[in-house]
Amino acid sequence: MGTVDRLERIYRYEQSCEFLPHRLKSLALSLPDKQKERVEELRLRVMPPLTVLTLEGELNAAPDGRASLVTAEDLEQMLGAVTEYSRYACIETLRQGFLPLRGGFRLGVCGSAVVRDGEGSNLKDISSLALRIVCEHIGLGSDIAPQLFSADGRVLSTLILSPPGGGKTTVENKRRMKFNLFVKPSTEPNFVRVMPRRENDR
Repeated sequence: MGTVDRLERIYRYEQSCEFLPHRLKSLALSLPDKQKERVEELRLRVMPPLTVLTLEGELNAAPDGRASLVTAEDLEQMLGAVTEYSRYACIETLRQGFLPLRGGFRLGVCGSAVVRDGEGSNLKDISSLALRIVCEHIGLGSDIAPQLFSADGRVLSTLILSPPGGGKTTVENKRRMKFNLFVKPSTEPNFVRVMPRRENDR
């Protein structure tokens, strides 16, 4: 990873910390730069400390784990802030378990659904949040893009496999943006399916 890439990843990490409650934000920003550049996700769960996910695994975001213990109030405060205190306005994406945030970040949300007339109308008892740090990769997927289409331009049925964090979703998003296409539902003949590759897969 070059110097520019490292600085960009550190910058993106520090940007992501802006979404955290103030107490946790200051702790997360104290992480050494050499670790900031390797963070892919910040994880908040009720009672365990704030953690970060890196290529090497999950680490405490602060040296003193007790200082970074996450409370239910922290999760409510963070979710309230990112939804501008109107979850109803975001319920369509919340039903899918995530929220897109400004700057291209994505927040995974886990909680109990409030169901009315057979549909989820809100979320309560938030138990965990996962803040995904997305970085732009210029040209990613260019080499495989021609293999995803037939001679007449139809999308070929495709299975994309890689370990977690390998860039499956990034490649698919790049494909959609580049060709202004949307993935067809799996009930139709042609579709793209993105799946994690487990270590015991052959």
